[in-house]
Amino acid sequence: MPFTPSARGTRPCAWMFVLSFAPVMLCASSCELHQGSEAARGQIVQAEWKQGTSERNSVLAPLRIVAADTLDPVAGIEVQTVLIGPDGGDGGFHTYVTGDDGAVIPRLREGRYQIYLVPPEDSRFVTTQFYGTGNYLVVRDDNAYRPDEFRIAVKPPVSTGNL
Repeated sequence: MPFTPSARGTRPCAWMFVLSFAPVMLCASSCELHQGSEAARGQIVQAEWKQGTSERNSVLAPLRIVAADTLDPVAGIEVQTVLIGPDGGDGGFHTYVTGDDGAVIPRLREGRYQIYLVPPEDSRFVTTQFYGTGNYLVVRDDNAYRPDEFRIAVKPPVSTGNL
């Protein structure tokens, strides 16, 4: 699959570095930022299978990005989909940006996808990663997929030092 460049320039190089070297830990039931990390590991809330729309040997699979704390839709989030190949390696990736309704409609093929949610630098959110057993976006050969919603982690509150 060809790479679709981000509107923010050369982010894929920095993103690949994060993929290779960012230390992350699994969250039990929500998103949280881990010390020593610039990203949070999100935990998928499993849902019913959704039916995607078949188009030119791929599936249009609408996804929704919401804030982990309020569950409100989040606009302007870069959604990066990474196809996991049969050998567990990278099978290609694409980048999409959420609209005002927090939605994107990626064009996907059958398989497992790691999802990376990358917020604008000045937002209240942190990069949130979804990967590993039970934490992939899955597209089946019958065009069904799940999940259809991902929760982006929120930056921890800043301490002022006053008790």
